[in-house]
Amino acid sequence: MEPAIQQLDIHSTSEACEDYLERFEIWSMTKKDMKGDKIVAHFLTFIGQEAYSLLKTLAYPDKPISLPYTTLKELLLNHVKCTSFECRERAKFHKMIRQDNQKVKDFILELQRQAAKCNFGDQLHVQLRDRLIAGINIPGLEKELLRMPNCSFQDARTACINYEAVNELDIQSMKISNTLLSRHDELQSQGRSNLRSFNRDCYSRGNMKGGLTRNCKANNKEQESCLRSLLKFLQSDAVLRTYSPSVHSVLITDASPVGIGAVLEQEGRPVICVSRKLSVAEQGYSQTQREALAVFWAVKRLHKYLFGKKFTIVTDHEALKFIYHPDKSLARSSAAMVQRWSIALSAYDYTIQHRSAKQIQHVDYISRQPLQDRPVNTSDCLLVQPLPVRRPDLIRETRRYFGCILSAIRKGWNANLKRRFPVYYSKRDELSTTPDGILCLNDRVVIPPSLRKPVLDDLHSGHLGVEKMKSLARLTCWWPEINADICRTANNCEKCHKLKSLPSKWTPWPVSSEAWQRIHADYCGPFLGKYYALVIIDSFSKWPEVFFTTSPNSDFTIQALRKVFSREGVPMVLVTDNGSHFAADAVTNWLNGIGCRHLFTAPRHPCSNGQAENFVRTLKIAIDSIAASTFNELERGVDTFLLQYRNAKHSVTKETPSKLLKGRILRSNMRCLESAEVTYYRGNDLRPATGIVVKNVGKSMVRILDINDLTIHNRHVDQIQYQNPGESVPISVVNSNTNECILDNTESTSNTPSDRCKMNLRRGRTIDYRHLHSNSSCGGCDV
Repeated sequence: MEPAIQQLDIHSTSEACEDYLERFEIWSMTKKDMKGDKIVAHFLTFIGQEAYSLLKTLAYPDKPISLPYTTLKELLLNHVKCTSFECRERAKFHKMIRQDNQKVKDFILELQRQAAKCNFGDQLHVQLRDRLIAGINIPGLEKELLRMPNCSFQDARTACINYEAVNELDIQSMKISNTLLSRHDELQSQGRSNLRSFNRDCYSRGNMKGGLTRNCKANNKEQESCLRSLLKFLQSDAVLRTYSPSVHSVLITDASPVGIGAVLEQEGRPVICVSRKLSVAEQGYSQTQREALAVFWAVKRLHKYLFGKKFTIVTDHEALKFIYHPDKSLARSSAAMVQRWSIALSAYDYTIQHRSAKQIQHVDYISRQPLQDRPVNTSDCLLVQPLPVRRPDLIRETRRYFGCILSAIRKGWNANLKRRFPVYYSKRDELSTTPDGILCLNDRVVIPPSLRKPVLDDLHSGHLGVEKMKSLARLTCWWPEINADICRTANNCEKCHKLKSLPSKWTPWPVSSEAWQRIHADYCGPFLGKYYALVIIDSFSKWPEVFFTTSPNSDFTIQALRKVFSREGVPMVLVTDNGSHFAADAVTNWLNGIGCRHLFTAPRHPCSNGQAENFVRTLKIAIDSIAASTFNELERGVDTFLLQYRNAKHSVTKETPSKLLKGRILRSNMRCLESAEVTYYRGNDLRPATGIVVKNVGKSMVRILDINDLTIHNRHVDQIQYQNPGESVPISVVNSNTNECILDNTESTSNTPSDRCKMNLRRGRTIDYRHLHSNSSCGGCDV
């Protein structure tokens, strides 16, 4: 049977009209020889009398039957779309905001439906992205989306859906268990009180809102159904909410003779409920001490939610307002145990309030029915940088090497384990394990011995120094003697030793008071024969930017500066040399037009622009270490270097550039690099050569044995780069008969001054930063 085609409703929306036309075209495709006049005849027959009259009016003076189908379709759509007012639909689109209980996917679908009415054209995805970011209505997510570089609509959509999935309450884990339902039956075994005189107050027992806390009525199917419905309602999104750091938190605590409990609330809705049973000793505490213990335990238990934020503590015991008063000291006559609790709570920013027991009945129930199971440690959720090892490998190797330590953390340390692992035993209070079996020291992952080599290689993939590698390691990983391993890895890098230079004695510029106040710029190169690098560095945060070009002219300079200024803002001062690419009138006029003061250094005095010159030297060392043969390799290596440089603490600011400029640590991924063990010193031709210190000559002179030609040289300590003092001599040198006396001296290197004394001889003069106004007029440069 042939399907019937409905008539066209001319009063419907433009979308409904388009759907009708699409369905008609699909139907016509199923008919053979349906072309030209036949399509028009069928279309005018099916649309009905009202729609035909409208088309007859729109087509006047022509008749509808004389016009082709495409013309009739265009006339009809133009008429319908004109009545919908495109500007009105766009106004609705720009006002769309996600509701609190609305899913992100549903909100995105509504955005796409409304955008189809707005005729955005090529700007559709841009408008969708902007409206999604502005109307997502999730605290903290909007800032994360704005920080994403080159964010597209698909990127923003994926980020929003993933954020909702990660932060959504795991309702499935809160399903009604047999234990939870059995607790209601336990209440009946406590005995039935004589409540006849109060029976009139139980008029709503057995219903959704009442009666479940009283034992004045026998349980039947009605009460059991009420209990299950109430538990299901309590686990729904209408009651529970996701924790938000931007919302004020309220911690409600209570204690009973058998347990203590607490509820963390935000905007009147519970976020998390915790409780535990009292030990035998704690059950002997007075009521005040039990209430004080409940507050102390709850704050420590929810440390991850409360520390560093202002919150309110609510209790039904009025004496705690004075015991835990944040601005008043506790009386000396108080119990020592309560005094310790009060001192521990002084690290938190809180206010304490009193409420009657009738207002916190839900917490009273939690304290009287504490959890029997062991609570999950919230510190197991670690936020760490990505490690260069796979998580399954880390779990497997941790169980292989640290199986005894994992068992000791859970069950306790015995005498045998104390002797075998003294370092780990000394840090037993800081060690913890995750549910999947990873050993952690506070928030740092303990790396097994078999995985330490790739971690060290990745820490040095950007050819950073020892201190910067240590600052990166403090964010992610730990193991015994990690500092010594980092020093050994950095000192054994052959490329770093070849290209490392001695520190220069420079006079600093005045210290900037804020980020991006004064920046320095310079060109360096060529690299690979034709590429030049424009280097820009912030004097406050030491944040670097690098742009490559084959034509270092004023046009490229303006283009690169405009890109940086669009991201970080316009600085107050730009310091450059007198090159034509900086001194051109176009550059100066453009900077003056945007309100940036352009300062030039003294001619032929590169130290005046030492901020840029210092980083140019560091960049050249990194590029030479990369040893790139193509521009893609060069650019990829420089990007890796910049990422790690921005994430490592600077020797002057003692803080990372990303922290000072962006306010956060950038997420990084580290790579591997092979290392070698050699020692270098400066020869007569200023080229690095391999040698061994065999004897000290005075306080600042040493005698060097050249491994290549077995010759002896006297050098100042400023001319050598120490790697591993006392390193063994190669076999070819040991077997030489002409230098036996020299080799004997090599074995007595223990009489040489310590490395710390040698390094002190190479340090530059100390700069007094308290009298910066006494510096020269050129400003000098930072160290």
